[in-house]
Amino acid sequence: MEASGGFSGSGVFGKHKFESGIHRVQRVSVIEKSGRIHTSAVSVAILPQADEVDVQLRNEDLRIDTYRLVVQVANMQILRKCC
Repeated sequence: MEASGGFSGSGVFGKHKFESGIHRVQRVSVIEKSGRIHTSAVSVAILPQADEVDVQLRNEDLRIDTYRLVVQVANMQILRKCC
């Protein structure tokens, strides 16, 4: 199951950013007659809302490198060589 929500206001991210991580919840269900504890876990991510920006990428701004993996088994060396 996945759920998401939002907070707004001054300083909200600064107050909640340390809540990110795994949280464990222990509860006793109201219909549980023997009183067993049920444990659940949830992963929480607190992210700031990014402002929308206009990005322009030009081909001359890009650098594309291609590598191939060369393995020499005799001396267990792994080298990356540019193609």
